[in-house]
Amino acid sequence: MKKYKILILLLLTLSFQSYSQTVNTIIDEGIKDVYSLNFTAAETKFRTLLRDNPKSPAGLFYLSMIDWWKILVDLDDESKDDLFYKKLDDVIYVCDEILDDDPNNIDALFFKGGAIGFRGRLHSLRESWLKAADDGREGSTNCKQST
Repeated sequence: MKKYKILILLLLTLSFQSYSQTVNTIIDEGIKDVYSLNFTAAETKFRTLLRDNPKSPAGLFYLSMIDWWKILVDLDDESKDDLFYKKLDDVIYVCDEILDDDPNNIDALFFKGGAIGFRGRLHSLRESWLKAADDGREGSTNCKQST
């Protein structure tokens, strides 16, 4: 009986490692697509990530990064800003839900900090200095939360 328990534990460990490698591969390939400005392929990969991990903020965050790069391609075009802010707000909301249950969840802290940082960065690019400063304050508070 003990041999079966060890075998099951080994199989579960290998399954988890394989799953983790698959997630990392999807993220890596999606990021490469974003950097290549192949936004459609990146969106497909990140939507797969979101579908497979609906409670994780990662898929939402990476989908918002597609919009970030679309903004960077033409900084004078502000038509994509509102959608970008909304996606970042969604990331922050999901992270806050996770952090309510586990205040030290490293993934939620990371993605929330990233979302706040990119939101502040766009505010500064749009010369919304008070909003950018407020995001800096909120990001600082987010960092202190984890200590």
